[in-house]
Amino acid sequence: MFCTKCGIQIPDDIKFCPSCGTPVATNAPSPKPAKKILGKGALIGIIAGIAATVVLIVLFFSLSIFHIHSCMHHNSTKVNAQSQFETKVDTLLPNVFPMPLELDSPKSIVYHEYRSHPFGPFQSFSYTLLCQYDDAEYKAAKAALENRYRFRTELLDAGCVDEPENQLIEPYVEIGNNHFRFLYPRDEDAQAWGFYKRSILVVTNDVEHEIGYILFDDIDLDVAEDLTEFINDYCGWKYVHN
Repeated sequence: MFCTKCGIQIPDDIKFCPSCGTPVATNAPSPKPAKKILGKGALIGIIAGIAATVVLIVLFFSLSIFHIHSCMHHNSTKVNAQSQFETKVDTLLPNVFPMPLELDSPKSIVYHEYRSHPFGPFQSFSYTLLCQYDDAEYKAAKAALENRYRFRTELLDAGCVDEPENQLIEPYVEIGNNHFRFLYPRDEDAQAWGFYKRSILVVTNDVEHEIGYILFDDIDLDVAEDLTEFINDYCGWKYVHN
């Protein structure tokens, strides 16, 4: 290195020039960079960003739940209950029921509509007429069902083409105090629909003195091996009678 005053070359390890005595400049260590401290505005911005993300997540799940709820819909009414049900039957399965229905003086009638399977054509529709009676009227109305309708007694084809041994199931099922049976269709329509595609069930409940009629429609459904699952989930019974 060289002296900054007289210009002679001097060793690197001395502190003063041997010729003129001028202090030798040394390379001072570079100062460490100061730590950055977030300002109040930056901190508010980060908090706002986190809050916005949380709001978006909540909004996404809320919309998803709303979509599922709107696609899996159940409603009920007592207004024109019998006529609404009869209109659905006459549209989907005409002449299966004697019309108008003979309900034998129930003390209350409620009409239910249920829609499941939210994706486009893959929806099940069921229409339920639920009638409640006093004790004596219930016994008379239940006895009249046997003369009024023809119920299936043969095993039902559940549509399980890959498992022939499991294709046939009983044409009735008990769920709690409710006894479900399938109506037999018109003779000329006996093979037109599998029960899991389009059918009518009659349900009786000796404990609560109820008689119900369920019209089911889902022409895209191909298999129904479990009647309890079929009635609860596809026909929406767990929503109708809860």
